[in-house]
Amino acid sequence: MALPLADAWLHEEWHRAVLNHRGISSFNDVYHLNLFAEMIAVSHVDDQDLVRLKQKYPAEQIRLNEAGIEGEQQLVLKLEKDNFFGRKNAWHYFLYWLIKLNSLFYVASGNSTETDELTDEFNQKEGRNIEARDFTGHDFTAWVYDLHRPKEAYQERGIHPSGKGLDRYIKFSDLTSDERTFLHRQAQLQWLNLLDPHLIGLEGWHIPTSTPLRLNLSMGHMLTSFGYTVDTHLFLQRNLINLFIVGHRFFNHQRRFSGLEIQLIDYPSKLEQKSLLSHLRTRSLDTTQRTELLHQSSRARWIIRANDLPAIVRPMVRLLRRKDQIHWLGGWQCQFG
Repeated sequence: MALPLADAWLHEEWHRAVLNHRGISSFNDVYHLNLFAEMIAVSHVDDQDLVRLKQKYPAEQIRLNEAGIEGEQQLVLKLEKDNFFGRKNAWHYFLYWLIKLNSLFYVASGNSTETDELTDEFNQKEGRNIEARDFTGHDFTAWVYDLHRPKEAYQERGIHPSGKGLDRYIKFSDLTSDERTFLHRQAQLQWLNLLDPHLIGLEGWHIPTSTPLRLNLSMGHMLTSFGYTVDTHLFLQRNLINLFIVGHRFFNHQRRFSGLEIQLIDYPSKLEQKSLLSHLRTRSLDTTQRTELLHQSSRARWIIRANDLPAIVRPMVRLLRRKDQIHWLGGWQCQFG
């Protein structure tokens, strides 16, 4: 149901967040309160802004298309972590199922000629009104199209059937055989998101040790700007230690990369005999180079971050690149006041 603050609203707001990051204005059509709309648009987007985004930031333009379900998946993960580590036992199961099944069927729907029929219908309905058009049409036909064409100018999409503006929407018939196969694979991998004990109310298992240990384990699949990632989520709780560990396996067109993310959550620490709740999240992510987060990337680097600490003391690791030399700079960054 398309209501503000509901699932559809969140989906569109994550699309808009990517646009807003580059100063591109837009409107979430959820606010029209058409509760049972067949399609919710992110409207009032200028063609030239999309041209500029694709030209200057191709990785962000690709992520723009998949950001909607990325946001929904992050919501589910956040609620699961809050339930597990906070022992809240809040009843979110319906929302978990709604988001995961909706994402699965939405990705799968891109591999169908029905997508072309809907695209023609929306093009005819919107006509020459550029402001009414969605920024992309079907999220995942556009995602896989741009994923395989990061250097293709946005203008190559051609002119809108009405003769006014650019033809933003990508049809199933616009995809090559390889692109259709790749998109079909993503729909199959979406089933991994159902390998999650939280879906049936299993919030964790107790392991008999000298110190009580709770754990839970789930799988995940997420689309990215360079391809996709298959993740294993491990929830661990022992006394005051809350650990969330993610093993990443990143895939692009030809290569695979591994990554590890570790979060120490809500660990109480002391500073001058005063107890503090340090929401410490230390991450070590293996990704492609920031400027090369694309489907054909062949290099990777480790990024070590701990930037979610309170502004008191933070570990700091920086990678400095000067001409052909690379230097690591490490230490502690202190801030007071």
